[in-house]
Amino acid sequence: LPILPLEVKKWAEEEMRFPPNKVPSVAVFRKLCVGQCSDIWKFIVQHVRSSKNAKIIEGNLRWYQHLQQSKVKSTDKERRKQLLDKISTVKAELNQLDHQKQRSEEH
Repeated sequence: LPILPLEVKKWAEEEMRFPPNKVPSVAVFRKLCVGQCSDIWKFIVQHVRSSKNAKIIEGNLRWYQHLQQSKVKSTDKERRKQLLDKISTVKAELNQLDHQKQRSEEH
């Protein structure tokens, strides 16, 4: 027994939420999944989502994008702090070298 007709029936019931009494039998789906139509149904089962699920997926993608942007901003802040700390360290070293240079010139 080919699996595709069962997958299409399951897709209609679970993804598209057709009432079980409105979903055709597997025999009908078997007739729909013949020849070139099988490729079309494979694509539909894999890629077509109900509008409710599409909105959930879209929301999840937006949330993920927001998290990624927050992570980048956080990383940028951390990098900025590291660079400012490094600048402070270099300035302190320069001041110390200037001080040593002045002392050596005095002697």
